[in-house]
Amino acid sequence: MHAGRKRKYGSPLVKMKRASGELQALIREAAKGHTQECIIVTGFQGRPVVKFNGKSMPAARAVWILANGTEGIDGMDVCHRCGGGSGENGCINIRCLYLGTRADNAADMVAAGRDRNGDPRGERNGRHVLTEKDVREARRLYAQGTVTYTALAAKYGVTVAAMRLAVTGATWRHLV
Repeated sequence: MHAGRKRKYGSPLVKMKRASGELQALIREAAKGHTQECIIVTGFQGRPVVKFNGKSMPAARAVWILANGTEGIDGMDVCHRCGGGSGENGCINIRCLYLGTRADNAADMVAAGRDRNGDPRGERNGRHVLTEKDVREARRLYAQGTVTYTALAAKYGVTVAAMRLAVTGATWRHLV
């Protein structure tokens, strides 16, 4: 399917809907592997996801398919050799990517400290918005009784529920 789009439009990425033109160009460049350095995608909440061959997939997987085709990719994960494999700092350089099993990917994730099931606390969680400093300050301000959860949520750019959970210790429990 992507080969037909490449012949017709000059690029198999022509139907990428969620990706901006800038991200499309970055994906094409990453697939060429011209640099040894990580190519970091920023500006996404979580992993950058693109529409590719009619499916939504992580940008790293799209880079792998562009560089290597689809042969052998079914049932495999695109893993990262570098530490920038998930969250907002997702590396998409083809030189940092390799195909592996789900177990390989899980082992890499744990080794790099990116697992969400083992110890996803605080700033190590790829979806964090607050920092440890923010939570400590919010707890201190709330304890003084001078500010509400709503005001704190507006100050730090999170929902009122997220701020209440952080201040009461339901989340960020590892902070004293």
